[in-house]
Amino acid sequence: MNLHTRLLLSYGYLVALVLIGAAGAALGFFGLGNRIGEVLEDNFESVRASMDMLDALERQDSAVLTALLDFDHPRVDVEASERAFLAALEQARGNVTEEDETPVLEAIAQRYDEYRLARDRLLSLRLDQPLANYERECFPKFVPVKDGVRRLLELNHDAMVRADREAQTTAARRAVGYAALTALALVSLGWVSRGLRVNLFSRLDELRSVSQAISRGDSRRRASKPQADELGAVARAMNSLLDAHEELAGRSQARETHLRELLLGRLEAERVPAALLALGGEIVVSTFEDAETHALTSTAADLRRELPDDLESIGVVERNVPSEGPSYRFRLLTVGRQRAVGWWVIPT
Repeated sequence: MNLHTRLLLSYGYLVALVLIGAAGAALGFFGLGNRIGEVLEDNFESVRASMDMLDALERQDSAVLTALLDFDHPRVDVEASERAFLAALEQARGNVTEEDETPVLEAIAQRYDEYRLARDRLLSLRLDQPLANYERECFPKFVPVKDGVRRLLELNHDAMVRADREAQTTAARRAVGYAALTALALVSLGWVSRGLRVNLFSRLDELRSVSQAISRGDSRRRASKPQADELGAVARAMNSLLDAHEELAGRSQARETHLRELLLGRLEAERVPAALLALGGEIVVSTFEDAETHALTSTAADLRRELPDDLESIGVVERNVPSEGPSYRFRLLTVGRQRAVGWWVIPT
């Protein structure tokens, strides 16, 4: 049985239980309707006031930024958004439904006064760097106001969540038959969840782990025991890809090592020490001492920055670079006298 069919059967069974339970719980939900309606009515106005305050704050902040960037711009939007915020704040004060709302509202008002003072001060000045001054003086005052409004919103949201939980508890007490069906649904859900965890989520976690290992450069990880379904096909394809990549990487590494050995052998055949550096100064091969070799890399990088774009017009590039010790000759290596590829370095 493939994964798609197993998922359909599992969730189809759960949906059937839910539909049967919904019919049995209809009367219980009807009795809870009035209680939920009271909670919603008590908290809806505070939630709406909080959302209005957040919207007014965002519009006010945008208007302040516009006014700072254009000193001659009318301040109508700032004033309008301020009036909207204060109106929403008064609406919230007149609809306190939770004990913690009052200190939160007082904190919002206090922080808004601090923000307004900082805002008005900035708007009264013609600044050379308005955004920098805004970030330093005004924005730190704006954030606490916004956080306070969000806290007010969370308080009312939590109250609605608590009321919902109480309603669920009452429903469970009144609907004994529905409780039995719910228990059966939970057991079934546990059985389905366990099956999904074993057959789906754990395997997805393994594929994710293998993918993360690949992104870190570890090509030795493999997906274990691919099954005969869609995820198994993905795992087998990933394993095959990793095997092919590892084989190719091994061949590339061997070829690179062989090329380096050839280059090193060619350098050792010279009568004097020599080095082959990449264009930016990276060491390819060198028969100099280690200290000398590393000293050449920064010099090569400096020479690279001095090169013109049109290499064909300057012919052969050679530089004698004196230092506190021995001096070196850097010769630019090009392909077709148009594309620079590296440096050939010998002592002078």
